[in-house]
Amino acid sequence: MNEIPQLEMCAKQAKACEQHFLYIEKIISVKFEAIDKAMILAAEEMKRRLHETNNVREQLSRQADTFVNTDYYRMEHTGLSKEVELLRDWKNVQVGKSAATNLMAALSLMVSFIMAVLHFFPGLR
Repeated sequence: MNEIPQLEMCAKQAKACEQHFLYIEKIISVKFEAIDKAMILAAEEMKRRLHETNNVREQLSRQADTFVNTDYYRMEHTGLSKEVELLRDWKNVQVGKSAATNLMAALSLMVSFIMAVLHFFPGLR
C-alpha cells in the first residue's frame, strides 16, 4: 500500500522534472537562437567594416598615384637647383655691370659738370 503513493509521487516528480527539462531546453534554444542572430549581425558588421576598409585602401591607392615619386623629385630638384644657381650668377654679373655703369655715369656727370663750370667761368682755369 505504501508503494502506490510513492509511485504516484515519483510519477509527479518525473513529470515535474520533464516539464523543467522542457523549460530549460526552451531557454537554451532561445539563447542559441539569440547567439546565432548575434553571430549573423557580427558577421554582417564585419563585412561592412571590411568593405569600408577596402574602399579607404582603394582611395589611398588612387591618391598615392598622384604623388611624385622620390627619384623624379630628386632629378627635378637637382635641375632646378642648378638653374637657380645659374640665375644667381647671372644676377651677380648684372649687379656688377649695373654698378660699373652707375660709376661711369657718375664720373661722366662729374666731368661734364667740371667742363661746364670751366667753360662758363674761364677765369677758374
